[in-house]
Amino acid sequence: MGDIVFCAFYLLLFSFIILQARLFKLPGVNTKLPLITFYLKLVFGAALWYIYTHHYKNRYSADIFKYFDDSKYMYQSIHRDTADFFRMLFGIDDSGPRIQGYYQSMVSWVNGHNSTLYNNSHLIIRLNAVLMPFSQGHYAVHVLFFCFIAFVGLTFLYKAFYPYLAGKATLLFAAIFLFPSVLLWSSGILKESLVFMGLGLSIYYFRRILEPKKTNQLINVLLFVAGISLLFEVKAYVLLCIIPGFISETLISKVKIAASRPWLTYLVVAAVYLGIGLNVNKVNKNEDPLRTLSDKQKEFNRLAKGGIYLQQANNEYQYAYVSADDSVNILPANKFADSLLKYNGIQYLTTSAFCYAEETGKRIAPYTLRNGTKFRLIRSLHEDTLNMVAIADTPVYRLDTYIEPAKSAVYIPPIQPTVTGLITTIPNALLIALIRPYPSEISSKALLIYTAENLFILLLIILSLVFIKRQNPNNPIALFCLSYCMLMLILIGVSTPMYGGIERYKSVVIPFMLILLLLIYDKDKLNRLLKNKK
Repeated sequence: MGDIVFCAFYLLLFSFIILQARLFKLPGVNTKLPLITFYLKLVFGAALWYIYTHHYKNRYSADIFKYFDDSKYMYQSIHRDTADFFRMLFGIDDSGPRIQGYYQSMVSWVNGHNSTLYNNSHLIIRLNAVLMPFSQGHYAVHVLFFCFIAFVGLTFLYKAFYPYLAGKATLLFAAIFLFPSVLLWSSGILKESLVFMGLGLSIYYFRRILEPKKTNQLINVLLFVAGISLLFEVKAYVLLCIIPGFISETLISKVKIAASRPWLTYLVVAAVYLGIGLNVNKVNKNEDPLRTLSDKQKEFNRLAKGGIYLQQANNEYQYAYVSADDSVNILPANKFADSLLKYNGIQYLTTSAFCYAEETGKRIAPYTLRNGTKFRLIRSLHEDTLNMVAIADTPVYRLDTYIEPAKSAVYIPPIQPTVTGLITTIPNALLIALIRPYPSEISSKALLIYTAENLFILLLIILSLVFIKRQNPNNPIALFCLSYCMLMLILIGVSTPMYGGIERYKSVVIPFMLILLLLIYDKDKLNRLLKNKK
């Protein structure tokens, strides 16, 4: 009953704000449309909860739950020691063993075991912890807040691009708010909601800085910095992909020669930006972006394949890998391990929280492999992998990592950590990010929907190119969108072998793809063609 009361209260509050606040008075669309769209987001938020509850049942690896669960654990510390809670909340004086114990006991604060992926989840956990006093721990209230955060960010995006698409306001609204992937992935307790807020703030206030109209420039700068800071903290690669657009637009607005040749400006900026970024290892050998990208691709391929990693109890540098289907061949070596496996499951026993409990308690849960089980022995010191078969004297292991196999995946050839290696992968990356899966690869309803979205976007691309504006006064803005989309799509296509992940990561790109098509599409040319046919 309590969750219904809390949800009803905040639903009324957000409805009132959307109806009354000037921010949500969107030019060119019906005044009731923003509120209706917000309600639609809530429906998609409920759908996302249903999908992860009934189809992806591992709560420990489900993003929509694990950040919330960790924040709940963080907030509960306030009842034990208020100072501890605020140390974690602000990250001040939190290096001591007591606070580190809290961090290690969370599922997603520490990013797994020996991972090469940068995946800082601290901000989203802290934000949920801040919301706990207002929600009293009710999950649905957090969904409401995150839907509202994303909605505010999307509203800023609409206002940023409206001056260039005033004659296509309804289409602009649909492009930003109503695409299914955007509705779904920005309507849960996920980083995408915060990314849209960061994109909306940074782009809207960046435009106001360049085109001041009796506005307070200090506020514009502060909110622009807030937007890019949010992007940096939540998903830094999104910020890296949009920076060339900010640099190019600044040059175009300030330098006459840059304004006269916007295409050349964007190409030069992109070349210099990527040239410096990809060769930063020449200055700092500890930073190698190409090697990092290659490692991330390997990590994602590992995630797509899934499986279980067991660490030898007497040799921390050797691991056994078995497929997820072979989990029945992992046998407890004593009653303690048997009880844990029976009542908690492998998913919990491989969380960082349980691993930390093993280390601090000086008591591991030992397991062995059934005789005859095929496994891969990973030897970290030797940097090699051996195909093995378990026998009677197989070593004792502790469960280290469980990875749910991807339900749909695509093979991505390994990228060579060189500039040439990166360039050769671009065509295949764009093919994966824009076109695939092929019809023959469709194996589920979710994949069918994703394929339909891709097909719809491809049809829009063809239509826009057929009816393209020959002289486009909004050319620099179109190039801004093109620059961001190309960099993001290449990065997604190079590093992500899971179709579900591709769909999710593309959700913060799709509005810009559709805005780009609206900017180059000549509505009058199509209308003339239709009139001539009549």
